[in-house]
Amino acid sequence: MVSYPIGSVIESACPHVVGQRCKQAAMKWEQPGINAVLKWRCLFKNNAWDNYWYQNTKAA
Repeated sequence: MVSYPIGSVIESACPHVVGQRCKQAAMKWEQPGINAVLKWRCLFKNNAWDNYWYQNTKAA
């Protein structure tokens, strides 16, 4: 069986990608704001955006 270091690559890439996005010129973030943006970005990138909003508007 061949073992691939996928977990360690992804784990090291996440802080880099998030940090790169959040630390661009003239960007200032506080914890609640960046958490909300990252949550929405994850939903969008995982094609779960429409499902998330549909469930939340259905409950309202």
